[in-house]
Amino acid sequence: MVLFQNTAIYPQQGWYNYNPPQRTAAYPQVAGSFNAFYPAPQPQYAYNSPHTASQPQGINPAMRSQIMPIIKRGPGYTELFSFNVPYLNEKGRLYKLDNGQGVVIIPKKGPTSIKTFVKVGSFNEPDKLRGISHYIEHNLFNGSEGLAPNQFVENVTRMGGLYNASTDTSRTDYYIKSPLHKETDLPKFIQMHANMVHFPSFTDEMLEKERGPVISEIRMYEDNSYDKAYNTMVKNLFGINADYQGLIAGSAENIRNVTKKDVEKYYNTWYTPENMVTVVVGEVDPDSTITLLSREMNRKKATPANNDRHYQPLNLTEKTVRQDIIDPLSRTVMLEMGFAGPKNNDIKDTLAATALLTSLAGYENAPLAKAMKPFNSVIAANMGVLSSDYNAPQLIELNANFTPGQEEEGLKTIYSVLHGAAQQPLSEKELETAKNKMKNSLLSASENSMNIVDMVGNSILGNGNIAAYTQIVEGIDALTVADIQNAARKYLNLNRASIVMLHPEASQTQPSGANSLAFGRYDPANAKDKFNFTNVREYDLPNKLRLVINDNPDSIKASANLKLKTDVPVTNKPGVADVLTLMLNKGTKNYSEDQLNELIDTYNLGISAGAESHSLKLTANCPKERLPMAMRVMKEMIYNPDLTQEKFDRAKEEVRLQFNSMPKDPGDRALEELYPDYPWGETARKVLEQLDNITLNDVKHLHQALIANSQGIMTVDAPVSKTPELGHGIFAETQIGMAFNKSYHPVPQQDSIMPTKPVVIAESEKRNQADIVQVFKIKESGNIKDHAALMLLNEILGGNSTSRLFMDLRETQKLAYRVKSIYNSDGKYGNIALTIKTTTEDAEKGASHENLQKSLNGFRNHINRLITTPV
Repeated sequence: MVLFQNTAIYPQQGWYNYNPPQRTAAYPQVAGSFNAFYPAPQPQYAYNSPHTASQPQGINPAMRSQIMPIIKRGPGYTELFSFNVPYLNEKGRLYKLDNGQGVVIIPKKGPTSIKTFVKVGSFNEPDKLRGISHYIEHNLFNGSEGLAPNQFVENVTRMGGLYNASTDTSRTDYYIKSPLHKETDLPKFIQMHANMVHFPSFTDEMLEKERGPVISEIRMYEDNSYDKAYNTMVKNLFGINADYQGLIAGSAENIRNVTKKDVEKYYNTWYTPENMVTVVVGEVDPDSTITLLSREMNRKKATPANNDRHYQPLNLTEKTVRQDIIDPLSRTVMLEMGFAGPKNNDIKDTLAATALLTSLAGYENAPLAKAMKPFNSVIAANMGVLSSDYNAPQLIELNANFTPGQEEEGLKTIYSVLHGAAQQPLSEKELETAKNKMKNSLLSASENSMNIVDMVGNSILGNGNIAAYTQIVEGIDALTVADIQNAARKYLNLNRASIVMLHPEASQTQPSGANSLAFGRYDPANAKDKFNFTNVREYDLPNKLRLVINDNPDSIKASANLKLKTDVPVTNKPGVADVLTLMLNKGTKNYSEDQLNELIDTYNLGISAGAESHSLKLTANCPKERLPMAMRVMKEMIYNPDLTQEKFDRAKEEVRLQFNSMPKDPGDRALEELYPDYPWGETARKVLEQLDNITLNDVKHLHQALIANSQGIMTVDAPVSKTPELGHGIFAETQIGMAFNKSYHPVPQQDSIMPTKPVVIAESEKRNQADIVQVFKIKESGNIKDHAALMLLNEILGGNSTSRLFMDLRETQKLAYRVKSIYNSDGKYGNIALTIKTTTEDAEKGASHENLQKSLNGFRNHINRLITTPV
């Protein structure tokens, strides 16, 4: 096992990770996107009157307003309501504990998720305390009744669980997700969770300790272009006067000045049982689980209603506001556009507005998505809750990126499409497509326990009514063309919008991008819940295809993955595979791009294609009964692509815009040095350098060589034995219209020259923080014991929040909010990357590179300790 190192440094500004609810990515990789049911985007906006005491705002008033009959009383709780869980053959139950706290329990096979939602966020903070919700969220991990500082983290990790917390403008939440390995696991998780959220310690030492990481997090996000544009858009839309960027994390000054008294008062004002709901989804028995929750959560006593609660006034602008900003870190023009949407508690209009955005941008042939194609751009549409006031409006957000010089025409095009939505009603076919996309999103979300938890929590805290989740399918089915048009007229008001254009500096022309190959982002909390290896079967078919089927009876959808792979790479020219990837998704010789997209969208086939220098890949995620159809379309796309000059030119410009839209990543530079002769070294920067030299013949040659010289493997995950004729359809489609040059066999991977000496790369940018990545290249031995040792080494070094790097550089030295190590391997080569973002530029203290040196010293010291001292 050989290890070499490479270091890349960018003096930078900061990012602060308050773990905001997942907004649509600033640079989506597919045409129009709108996610209706995954954890909702968050911000909210302006209605003209702030909250008054007469309005019922708590969770319990919202429950009482639904006049629910009492089904059953138990020790410390009342069961109020049972409901059919959408797309699952299960009953969910809604309870109220004696102290006023809400509880929802849903049985589901797979890992168990426990999440407590608190109906408070940054839009409940007075301006001088902006950021305190997020600061408290951090501090709840720093000790509580029965738990020493960091003991919660250590215990959950030791038990094999995941944990996290997030703060947004309207809520704060805390979760544990884990398989239940022992009968004692659930009681322990619930006890620790209850102690954490209900009985935090807030010691002077821990409060002081947490200031540094939180301020580092604020600095980190101040360097984020999307965060800058988004927050400016929300401020202008709702008349929020704040001289700092972050509407959730607040300012560094606020965090420095907040006192223990401030923290305790704010916590006691908002963290009351009647303002909280806990949702449990997983392999649990509702009766025994509610007994556990009642015992642990009822230890926090009910408190009198607190009328001293603040709600951010959201005063909608009287006219459209536009602001143009120069951003030294941008290479494209980013557009952020915002509108005031339906009230939080208007469930019908919320669904209608969701359908509106889906019909505009939620699929490839949607009008707004198509209108962006001449600009080689994609548009993302979001709607989400900003305020914990049920009567406040939601935020509708549009985001797109443009090549400099095209932004004004792009904005005019968006205006035209939005205006048309109010004037021209949808066709019945368009309405049906939008409804199907919404239901398919709900179906996909329902496969994961954490997604279900979030949908339930969003409905209660965000919309004030669990029916927003339990009756969602019926609500979607009831939507009409008139409902959608009315939503466009009411909420896409072009005369009262907020527009932000984020421009690159005129002098900045050198493109750069980011590559996620070796530093891919994987969110285990939202990964698919269960894969049962006992149901896996492998088949070698007469056409030389290897077919692997996971007959998963618990699946509610089906997925298929087809891969064609050659023994050696076909091309070493960066960017050819990226262009082919886009062209594979732009129609075939038999179906135009619009026809192909209509077929995929109408039947919710969820198909996408991709290429690498040595392989072609297609994936489908669809309703189980549509899997054979999806496999037919996959074959059409891979064997009959429409590789024309016009589509080639479009694809090149899309690659250019997408890669220019990405922020610089020091990991890219390290990969280029370590893997100059290996696919990992083909970073976005390298692609942009070579893009103008790529020809259509390069792309055609790559496709033809992959088809002619490949072996093939298809994996299927579906409830085959429970779905009549599905197995027959799978075997029929995998043997018709596909043939392979070689039988499936292990492919030796290409060699890569190992470096002979360390390399240091330093680049300067106008940032608050240094982004430091130290990467060690590994030549794998092929021994599974060595692979396991590297995985354990990474965990000990920086793989989690009990690791050595985290506990030293973050917790003790307070150098950064985020510090970690990442291990990646493809079986032949691997790397371990040590990463940290630490403040070097501070407007109040001036420039200092002391933290940079401390970070590098910390990396070196902990590596040497692993080498010299047994674990």
